[in-house]
Amino acid sequence: MRTVLITGGSGFIGRHLCREMLAHGWRVEVLTRNAHRACSRLPSAVLAYESLAQASEATAIVNLAGEDIAGSRWTRQQKAKLISSRRQVTRDVVDTISKWQRPPKVMVSGSAVGYYGARGASMIDERAGAGNEFQAKLCSEWEQAAAAAELGTRVCFIRTGLVLDRQEGALASMLAPFRLGLGGGAG
Repeated sequence: MRTVLITGGSGFIGRHLCREMLAHGWRVEVLTRNAHRACSRLPSAVLAYESLAQASEATAIVNLAGEDIAGSRWTRQQKAKLISSRRQVTRDVVDTISKWQRPPKVMVSGSAVGYYGARGASMIDERAGAGNEFQAKLCSEWEQAAAAAELGTRVCFIRTGLVLDRQEGALASMLAPFRLGLGGGAG
């Protein structure tokens, strides 16, 4: 059976991914900071671990772990926490898979369109370099840490934009004023 290890699998994107992977016949393992809490949020078939040492040698890895970017103000301390949380987990994953007898075929590593920075109306594509803002630095350092896995493993970066869901995240917060009749109408 194919196994996927998802770091950050109990987060907003990870929970949806776990359900999809299970539906497609994958064995799903999740690396999380709190296995008990993760198990209460994830389908029962998902195996949750707090240590990479517990994980199986996976066919694929999806690396989504990191401190919640929208969780609080971006103070100097919070920015350092955002970077270190992503970089350290990623380095730990790369170190772990370097010791496996069979490295995973692919590692899909999270990132964001913030990698490109503020470019105004400029047309850009995935070949564009990183921007200069904090978000660009965050994404760039996260991607650099993941790129070290390329010895024997194909590494892919997913530079997501704002992910919206009616039940949680940014959209759920934005909908509240509209439900109270305080939102704007169409032009």
